Parts: sequence; structure tokens; C-alpha cells
Amino acid sequence: MNTSGEQGTTVREYRLDFAEDYNPSQILSEGEQNACSLADFLTEAQLDGNNCGIVFDDPVTSLDHERKDKIAQRLAIEASHRQVVVLTHDIAFVSQLVKHAEKNDIPLISHWMKKVDGVPGHVEDNTSPKMASVKTLKNDCQDAIKEYETLSLKEQERALGTAFDYLRSACEALIEEFLFAGTIQRYEDQIRVQNLEEAVFDQSVALKIVDLHGRLSEMLLAHKQK
Repeated sequence: MNTSGEQGTTVREYRLDFAEDYNPSQILSEGEQNACSLADFLTEAQLDGNNCGIVFDDPVTSLDHERKDKIAQRLAIEASHRQVVVLTHDIAFVSQLVKHAEKNDIPLISHWMKKVDGVPGHVEDNTSPKMASVKTLKNDCQDAIKEYETLSLKEQERALGTAFDYLRSACEALIEEFLFAGTIQRYEDQIRVQNLEEAVFDQSVALKIVDLHGRLSEMLLAHKQK
């Protein structure tokens, strides 16, 4: 990494010792270039004496699964020293961040942004598909229609759509938490083989979940078309 000054601004440039005549972009992939830049930034942040928060916007673009996991681990460790804010659309990466934060006993808050009635930017506080469970989704569904009678017709339609969405997600969580007993978890590559002892191999239960999920999907689709 070469550092130089230019009109009062610090300029950083990385070069390859084994290919000095070539621009790194001619040799390294986009993911490798991102990894180099991220490593340099984190090194500089670690050497910095203050504890100001840092913000990352999709830091794992074009990176493979293993590198994503290592970066998630590094960011979780960094969060033990300062506030770390990560913006990403990569749910698998969110899963890795959650895993390493829990492993290192680091507080984590995840906000989920999505479209509502075709309008983007709706924020759900302290939730994400990875962190959702049957229990939290049940509470979210109840909260969505808690003041249903006092809402306007348009607001009632929106509340019902949100409730149906939570219920359908709860069906998916049922498969993960109860049918498979957490043996296979969404967005994670690890298979918890020992959990198979608690898995429910009951076709009738599976068929009931499939039927319920299908009916909720039909209701949700009909509600959106309406």
C-alpha cells in the first residue's frame, strides 16, 4: 500500500510487488481488490487511537463464502471496540455476522428494510429474516393488527397484508425450528447433524405445514391483487 499526499488529502494506492508494471485491476478480481482495500482500512482503523464508529456499505460484494465469513468474524471483533454499522442486501452475510456476534458475546441490532405497497424504505426495527423465529413472528403478526379496529380501510388492508406475510414466514420458521429441529438453518452452510435426534419425521405434520403455507400464500396473493 502506497501512501502519498495531494492538496492536503491522503491518497492510498495498492500495487503488486510481483507485477509492478501492471495495474492490480488487470490481475486481481473485483472481489480480491475489495478484500485488499477492506484489509487496509481495517488495519488503519485498528491503529487509530480513537473509537469512532465505522460504516460499511456492502463490504462483501463479489467475495466468496469463505471470505465473507472471515470478514464477518473480523467486523464482529471490531464491534467489541467501537460501533460498527453494516448495510448489506446479502442475507447469508447477515447470518454470518449474527453467528460471530453471538459467538463473541457482542450486542447486535438488525434492521430490515423492504417495500410496502410498492414503496421502498419501510424499516422494521431490530429484525431480519435470519433473526426471525416462530415466537418473534407470532408477536409481529399480532402487533400488525393490534389496533385494527381503529385503522382506516386503507390502513387495515396494509395491516392484513403485513400479518399474512408474517404468518407465511412463521410457517417457514416452523420447518427450520420444529420439523428439522434446527438441523439445517437458512442462510448457513453448517449442518447440525446431532440435532437429527430431535427432528420430527412425521409426514402428516409436514403436509399440514405445506398446506398452511400454500393457503397463506394464496391469501397474500389475493390480498395484493385486491
